[in-house]
Amino acid sequence: MFEVEKGLPVPKAVRAPRPSKYPWEELAVGDSFLAPTDTIKPGAVRNATWKANRTYPDRRFVTREVDGGTRVWRIA
Repeated sequence: MFEVEKGLPVPKAVRAPRPSKYPWEELAVGDSFLAPTDTIKPGAVRNATWKANRTYPDRRFVTREVDGGTRVWRIA
């Protein structure tokens, strides 16, 4: 029926990257974008920023509440 094989290493799982709705890779240091409050909850933007800081360890992003929404800056 099935042949048993020994000593084969388990290959790494390959996960297709999920496209982000935010332009993390396009931002240079000092650039920012506005996520309007009427379409995106501030908590969602903060969560996505936290995840981006972990996904891109060589980059740093911060959020601030401003008139009209949540603004995200790349600071490093």
